[in-house]
Amino acid sequence: MSAVEFVPPHNLDAEQCALGSMMLERDALLQGLEALEEQDFYRPVHSIVYRACAELANRNEPVELITLSEELRSKGALENIGGAEYLMSLVESVPTAANFKHYAEIVKDKALRRNLIVAAKEVESAARDDDNESPVDVLTAAAIRLSDTRKSQTKTQRDVVNAVYQQLDSYQRGGKKQGVSFGLPRLDKVLYGVCPGDFVVIAARPSEGKSVLLSDVILNAGRESIPTLVFSMEMSAESLMERMVYSQTRIDSTMARIGVIGPHEWDRVGEVCGDLYEAPTTWEDYPCPLPALIAKAKRWHVKEVKDRGIIVVDYLQLVQVASKKRNYNRTQELGELTIALKHLSRMPGVAVVAAAQLNRDSAKRESGRPALHDLREAGTLEADLDKGIFIRNPPDGELDENKMRDGEIAVLKHRNGATSHWFPVKFHGPTTTFTEVDKRHETD
Repeated sequence: MSAVEFVPPHNLDAEQCALGSMMLERDALLQGLEALEEQDFYRPVHSIVYRACAELANRNEPVELITLSEELRSKGALENIGGAEYLMSLVESVPTAANFKHYAEIVKDKALRRNLIVAAKEVESAARDDDNESPVDVLTAAAIRLSDTRKSQTKTQRDVVNAVYQQLDSYQRGGKKQGVSFGLPRLDKVLYGVCPGDFVVIAARPSEGKSVLLSDVILNAGRESIPTLVFSMEMSAESLMERMVYSQTRIDSTMARIGVIGPHEWDRVGEVCGDLYEAPTTWEDYPCPLPALIAKAKRWHVKEVKDRGIIVVDYLQLVQVASKKRNYNRTQELGELTIALKHLSRMPGVAVVAAAQLNRDSAKRESGRPALHDLREAGTLEADLDKGIFIRNPPDGELDENKMRDGEIAVLKHRNGATSHWFPVKFHGPTTTFTEVDKRHETD
């Protein structure tokens, strides 16, 4: 009895309806060019039709039966796909073009499953080779290699030039490039917030406020209904959320923990918790190895991210790289980690914001300020990051009458813009908040 031949996942009906919808409605055409690509189609004929639709659209020509037939005929492909009769059958297969999104999701889902099968075979092949790297390294490499599962980043010259022109036109008309706020106006002015494509690192010595700035990013992303995936490896999700509630309500954490806040303050707690309740934030608060982090991030991206999304890692040195490569030290392991996070920040619409813990050596300097080169022991982090925010906020600093201590923040790396001098901030421990000081007191 012969074995049944395996047929990769596909849905020809959905492919036909998606193409037919693109020929019927311009809105469906634009959605299709955004959500799909020619390799998503299982049947080669459908890939050819999709490519012809895209080429017509790129020339700003109408996409319908006659123009598409002529486009395919000029390329000698019309008869190969079944002639104009087959194109007509695509249009006739569509119950309603209003369901295009549903058709496209089916096509994309099947394409994803086929890609995963190919990736799984590559992992199996590598795992069977006893002379290969450790299983963890094989899985890590496969996860990093696996390209984005929704849309490739292949772009034509026209795509890139048009995107840049549209962005410059937006600036000219008064638009601003502004991402998710850090919660401090000076930082937002210098860095434009957290923008898609950014790999942002917030660096400081222990207990100097890394998680505070990360919390501000999480809160502000939630306010804008931007999906956020938080890997909270230093503390539980509940502990970090408790800090957020204190910062938003300005309630003293010590008083709250002994249960002596007043009715008015308790009302504020209810209001803030209500505002936070609907934020599209996903929490992973158990330390996980790098392959699991990558897999969770990619699965979240496919399921949750439509236009924008943010991945938060608190903090880098707690991620388990677990490399078994010979002669691999911790610096090289962290290099693998930062490269992987850089890859994740290149997924469409995604930014990665991570905390990095600096050693205490910089505190021995006369200024006490950390420097960019203090990141060198963290693998390739210094080279890979796009925006580097450094905090100096000694936990043993003197408190003023408002229980605030002096700190300072600087932008020491900004790949696409200006860096900043150190500027003064105040840190309020009971509510875990930073506040900027008058910019006229800025220091060099």
